Amino acid sequence: MKNLDRIFRGYGCIDKIACECYNTVMELKRLNSECDEYFSSAMRLYETAFPEIERRDRSDCVAALGMPNFHADCVLDGDEFVGIAFYWESDGFIFLDHFAVAKHLRGSGYGSAVLLILKNKNKQIILEIEPPEADSTAAARKKFYERAGFVFNPNIDHVQLRFRKSDAPCRLKIMSYPAALSVQEYTRFRQYIESHVLHA
Repeated sequence: MKNLDRIFRGYGCIDKIACECYNTVMELKRLNSECDEYFSSAMRLYETAFPEIERRDRSDCVAALGMPNFHADCVLDGDEFVGIAFYWESDGFIFLDHFAVAKHLRGSGYGSAVLLILKNKNKQIILEIEPPEADSTAAARKKFYERAGFVFNPNIDHVQLRFRKSDAPCRLKIMSYPAALSVQEYTRFRQYIESHVLHA
């Protein structure tokens, strides 16, 4: 999937997308063990794409692999490692915890394709971003998600779960798909992550 000015069609499985323009299939492959083929590639990207305060230690990532509601998915284009989509799935929504595309492939359409796969699960999707006023990268990230149909929730005062007891509070903003969160929906989300998502 190079230079993706592309049209996608459903591939029958919600974890795959076939491209009409190329003889290739992009898919999400779930990691189940640190012995899995793409684990090292996933961890390298994870550790370079996110600052320490916004990610778990590697040992905690390994521990999370055994939790049934946690998906540590590698984004693959054929056999090529493209990125990661780490998310927690409940009956009613998906919390997209960490999402990144390999640096040399950003801007090629892979990110939008992954979001399409997740949207095809027909669940509400919730994610955290840095405040868009923080810098130009944060502002561009907000615009990317808005182009994908996500809604910015400016009035929600959200603090990321701590990944280490020594971590300082990290205030982030919430984006959601397909609509803004009500107070009740955010409360439900907060209760879920505090009780079901791995944190310090």
